[in-house]
Amino acid sequence: MFAQRLRDILAKCQTAPESEPGEQAWIYVRRDGGQVVITRTTLKRWAVRDAAARNGYRIDVPAEELDQVPGAQLMRRLPHAENVTHAAVAFCVAQNSAAIFRTGFGDGGEFPILTQTYNLASQAEDLGRAGVLASVAQSVHGGAYGSRRNVIRVRDAGRAEWRELSARLDDARDAMVYGGAETTSG
Repeated sequence: MFAQRLRDILAKCQTAPESEPGEQAWIYVRRDGGQVVITRTTLKRWAVRDAAARNGYRIDVPAEELDQVPGAQLMRRLPHAENVTHAAVAFCVAQNSAAIFRTGFGDGGEFPILTQTYNLASQAEDLGRAGVLASVAQSVHGGAYGSRRNVIRVRDAGRAEWRELSARLDDARDAMVYGGAETTSG
């Protein structure tokens, strides 16, 4: 989201006179016609706000009415508190996704079909025309290229490997994200 906003700002906004080489600034024209000077920090703040909104977290929850108790202060309730934890967990998982995958997948020795499929798919220019499963089926089982029986065998073996890998990834994610929060009882 930050990169998209930065691209739009670079295309549409003028550079601000107070802009320095280390700290770029732009003149942003608001919808109401007002102008404001923005920096990369402002863009990052906007991107985080937009990402939070996309994930269901709102910080613009209106304050509730005053209580009937005299002297009660107007307090802002916690905005969608059930989503705050999910947003934090999603951020943690996103930051550690490569480590989680390495933990679950390892060197790929236990998932030969998926390993070959990933390798062939990463080299393909057009996945729709690459015939990845047919190529893997031929290399694993031999026979003619695109043999229906061998492709079905590879597809089913790949699905079984994927189920196993998914379970391992779930375990790795739970251990990395939730493992530190659990207490050990002796």
